[in-house]
Amino acid sequence: MNGFYTDYGKYPLVTADTIIAGSTTPSNADLFYSLRAVALGANAPVNGIPAVNPRAIVFIQPPISKTGTKGGINTTTGIWYDPFGSPYNVMIDGSYDNQLTNPYTDAPSGTTLYLGVIVWSFGKNGRLGGGAPAAGFTTENGTVNNFTNSSDVISWQ
Repeated sequence: MNGFYTDYGKYPLVTADTIIAGSTTPSNADLFYSLRAVALGANAPVNGIPAVNPRAIVFIQPPISKTGTKGGINTTTGIWYDPFGSPYNVMIDGSYDNQLTNPYTDAPSGTTLYLGVIVWSFGKNGRLGGGAPAAGFTTENGTVNNFTNSSDVISWQ
């Protein structure tokens, strides 16, 4: 993401602080199509030129998922999944004030994160924090919306 910002002078896809996930608009697929220089989704060509990444620079090369929904990019949907089967979540500072609101209520590293981009994975229960699982996932220790004792993975700590 920092490479995209350096080359284009802006973050991809956003004009305000935005959380990008599997089913949001823009989606995880839109973001990673753009960062992978794949001319699909939000990066589909306009007048023959990719809309978001017009120089078609490859900024990231995640693995292709062997199962389709775990541990890589799903080649059909373009969504990048964590090893447990949840789409990666990305929050981008589209207001460019270098402040993002921590998504966890127990606020690891504080309520305000002084960063341009953060990424997190829901872990084995498929939800923010620990506790009861989302459909198709496994219960884990911890409390819903709290990072402490969950299996979530966060980029800012």
